[in-house]
Amino acid sequence: MVNPSYPSYCMSTMDTGSEIQSALTSLPPIILNKVRQVAAANAVAENWVWPADRREQWRPVQLAWHSFAKRWREASDEMLFSTHDAHGSRVLAFCDPVEGGEHINAPMNEILVRDCFLEGVRLLWCNAACDHEGGVVVAGPEGIGKSISIWFFLVCLLQMKQPVLFEPYDDGPVFLFHPDGSVYNASTARGCLPVAVKSRSEDDLFIWSLCDARPNPVEGMTGRRVFPVRVLSPSTNQLPTWTLPLWESEELVSGARFDRLFPWLQADLAPVITTWCQKPPPDYQEFEDRYPGLLSLLQTHANGGPQSVDEALRTILGVLIEQCGQIPRDVYRGMRNYTGVLRESEWSARIEHERLRNVVSHSAF
Repeated sequence: MVNPSYPSYCMSTMDTGSEIQSALTSLPPIILNKVRQVAAANAVAENWVWPADRREQWRPVQLAWHSFAKRWREASDEMLFSTHDAHGSRVLAFCDPVEGGEHINAPMNEILVRDCFLEGVRLLWCNAACDHEGGVVVAGPEGIGKSISIWFFLVCLLQMKQPVLFEPYDDGPVFLFHPDGSVYNASTARGCLPVAVKSRSEDDLFIWSLCDARPNPVEGMTGRRVFPVRVLSPSTNQLPTWTLPLWESEELVSGARFDRLFPWLQADLAPVITTWCQKPPPDYQEFEDRYPGLLSLLQTHANGGPQSVDEALRTILGVLIEQCGQIPRDVYRGMRNYTGVLRESEWSARIEHERLRNVVSHSAF
């Protein structure tokens, strides 16, 4: 767990270097030097030995994972942290297409890199370097982006050539990214990890362990010389150490472009907006079937009708953010099925009303 006595140092953006470097260099010199020392020691493949009896249960992964690891191990700071798109948003493309159609099943092809993700990387390094016998818990409401943050942490660690255990799927294998650039997977990591060489200070060496939400991680994801970073759902009875903040409205609007549905919705809106003022109005049943409730949303909230696709999208997102709150999963789900989201919201409100009424009736004297 994170040591609560460690201060929270503010990030500052410097004129030179990457944003994450400036976040790390804002640490006190004694902690920054320790971070650099630990990162450098972990990244040397020769500092880890892997006896044959420990290695035999690991299997090489498919080409897509090797390409993924190679991409990020060779990434520059600018490629990782300074990839702003035309809208001024910081965007990260997880992986390139791989021959043969192989893929790594990442949650999204591209992500919006929130400021709190960068702060999270700084927090991970600060705590791991100062006490690698501890760990970090990532918490927050469902749908806020905890799983995305774990993938982002992975590429940041690979860029620094760190040894990493990675368990991204509830029912899938655990992956091992070795400092020598190779990637393996296995059904368990118990008793089969590389070990630190005896000729140097073992205190500086540990393996990162990134685990997405599941009741019981694969064996070996925690233990001596393993620094766990674990996602927990809000229902878990355990104190969170770092909670992802709710999304700002601007982040939700920017992030909508990376939802897989967005380009389809954008294209399907174009003919609707073009013919909006026609008399008699065209038949929009196909659009309504594909996106239940969105047409009525626009008719209700777009004063005089939207003048462009961008204006229509801003109206849709504004209403969804107001009605669904600051959780991206709920907002973007509303683009697919606004009617369904409204129905769920009304049903939840009815249930909460019944619960409140029962509490009041049982508490009345």
